This record gives sequence, C-alpha cells and structure tokens, in this order.
Amino acid sequence: MSQNTELKAQTKKPGLNKKGIAAWINNYSFILIALAIFIAYLFINHGATTWSGVMNILRHSAVVGIMAFGMGLVIITGGIDLSVGSMLALVGSFSVVVFNATDSVLLTLLFALVAGGLCGLFNGVLIGLVKMPAFIVTLATMLIFRSVAQYYLRTTGSSIFNMTGTLDHYASFYGFGQLKIATVPVVGIVLLVVTVIMVFISTCTKFGKTESGNVWLDPRYTSPYKFYQFWLNTSDEDAKRYIKIFTLLDKQTIDDLIAEHDAAPHLRILQKRLAQEVTVMIHSQEEYEKAVEASNILFGGATSEALRKLDEQTLLQVFEGVPQYKIARAELIGLPFIELCAERSDIFPSKGECRKMVQAGGVSLNKEKVADPMRAIAESDLIDGKYLLVQKGKKNYYLVIAE
Repeated sequence: MSQNTELKAQTKKPGLNKKGIAAWINNYSFILIALAIFIAYLFINHGATTWSGVMNILRHSAVVGIMAFGMGLVIITGGIDLSVGSMLALVGSFSVVVFNATDSVLLTLLFALVAGGLCGLFNGVLIGLVKMPAFIVTLATMLIFRSVAQYYLRTTGSSIFNMTGTLDHYASFYGFGQLKIATVPVVGIVLLVVTVIMVFISTCTKFGKTESGNVWLDPRYTSPYKFYQFWLNTSDEDAKRYIKIFTLLDKQTIDDLIAEHDAAPHLRILQKRLAQEVTVMIHSQEEYEKAVEASNILFGGATSEALRKLDEQTLLQVFEGVPQYKIARAELIGLPFIELCAERSDIFPSKGECRKMVQAGGVSLNKEKVADPMRAIAESDLIDGKYLLVQKGKKNYYLVIAE
C-alpha cells in the first residue's frame, strides 16, 4: 500500500488566513464599531480624554447599551421589538410616581423590574401564544406604552418634571445612580458584564445559530445550498413564524400553506415553500434550483449528470462529514475499482465483500451502478477533475480525492 494513501477522513487544520480574519471581524463587528465610535468621541471632545470624562461617558451610555444588547438577543433569534424605548419611558415615568409615594429606592427598583417584566410578558403572550407577528405587536405596544405614559403623567402632573419635595428628598435616588466602585460607575460595570455575557452567547453557544454557525446572506460565508438547507430544516412551529416574517407572501397564501402543511406535515410543504421563497429572494431562481438538485443527490434520485453540475464548494458541503480518502492521482488513474474500495481504502473490508455487493447492484460510482468490480478508474470519472463519489447501499457515501 502506498504511503501517499490516507485512510482517515481528512480535516482542515485551523489557521489564520484572510477568510479566517474576515470571519473573526464579522463575529466581533459590533465590538469593533463601538470601540471606533468611542475613540472618535475621545478625540472630538477634549474633556472626555480624562479618566473622569471616560467614566462619565460609560455611566451615561450604560442604560442605552444594556437596552441595545437586549435588542440584539431578540434580533439574532429572528424577532423584533419596536416597543423598547416606549417601555423604558413608561416604566421610568411611573417609577418616579412610585418613588414620590414611597420615598424608597428599593421599592422603586422592584417596581421597575416587575413593571418591565409585565410589559415584556404582554408582548410575549401575544407573539408566542396568540401567534401574532412580532412587528405588529410591538408597533402597537410602542404606541400604547407611549400614550399611557404621556396621558397619565401629563393629566395628573406626576412626572419627572413635577417631582414633589426638595432636591435633598431625592439624594438617595441620585446617589444610587451615581454609585461607584473604585471610581467606576456601577451601571458601567453592569454594562461591561452584560457585554461579556452577550459576546459569549453570540459566539460560544447555539443561541441564534445553526449547527455550523451563523447564516450569512453573503454566499462567500453561507453558500446558497447551506442557506436553502437552513430554511428547509426548520421546525414546524418556526416555519409557520418565519414564513410570515421573511417572505412577501400574502396572508391568504400563508394561511392556505399552513392548512395544507397541517394536513400532511410529513411532506414538509411549508418548509419547502419557505426555503424556496427566501433562497430566490436572497440569491436567485437559478441558485435555488441548484440547491434543490444538490439536496436530491443525498435524499433523492439524482443522476450522475446532476452530480457533475455541482461546483466544488457545494459538493464538499453536500458530503460534509462523510469519510474521505486522499490518493495520489497517478496511483488512482487505472486502478481497478475493487482495489480502490478494498485495498486503498476501507470502504469494504475485503474484495469478496465488494464483489458480492457489486453483483447485487448495491454499489455506485458517481451515482452510476458499478457492473464490473474490475473496471479501471479513468480520468473522465473524476468530478471537477478531482473527486470520486462511491455509494454503498442507500445511505453510505465515501468521497475519494485525487491529489
């Protein structure tokens, strides 16, 4: 057996290349943008270059920053919330009313947490249980929260512009907001902690991700085939939600599709239509058809012609995870098929097993049945001038790579 033959599946060693750097920048782009804005602000505002100036920026931006991270969690799950600003105004305004009545920072803080939670719960019930579109729900609650805050506080005179008592009365309230640990504002520390948690969730967990990472609109990072597969593999509940958010289909068409899907969920009618609409919208009709053909290679009755139409990237993605064997091109060309499968690889444990299965019609090379186990591998057999696809039975695939 040649030393150039590798019987183990090949995996790429991670390295720092241009594509890897680009992927890293994309993963941490929000941090880089924040740093760029912060540095620009320091140069523009001379007073902000002092330590106290930097801490002042951190304190004032903490609330908005924490809200932004919360919105980020909503967005990466495919949702949207337009009511956040109005919810903050409503809860903040009524918190002043509570503080005026109780003169207690602790009770005011508890009220703010409970009130914010109830507002979020109201949105969640309408979106999660009633199944209303998040855009419609949060647009409505944005107007409701804002209207309630403005009407009640203006008509009763109970607002932050009409506080009761003297400034000393609010000393504890202001002191709580100005609390520091070693000159660093507590609210700023909370923002930094939330930042670390957000980075961990978005990069080290499957929250908002597919199994292999983020789904990109740019085909350089997510091919049309993988993009199509992402939508095709969504759950029934997610498909019903996504088709309302990410497609331009009218309500009647969506309702008909959902009813048809519920009648025969095993046909995955909803997922197929969702995958079609989004893939055509982002890529093209041609790329969608290619993705369908690529999917049929593994899960349908695809032909050798369809297999040879695949570009190298899609071919490798379709057969990602299958055993791969690298053999020197000079040794591969002219090699009998039975030797390729039983001696130069471990596709079959022996020539006898290979010969027996070939005779039974259970072995294919590039989606064509192998009739003669002694047939020689020819240059014309190589897909894209480099690959051979061996299929054993219905579901066992092996990729041979000519080096």
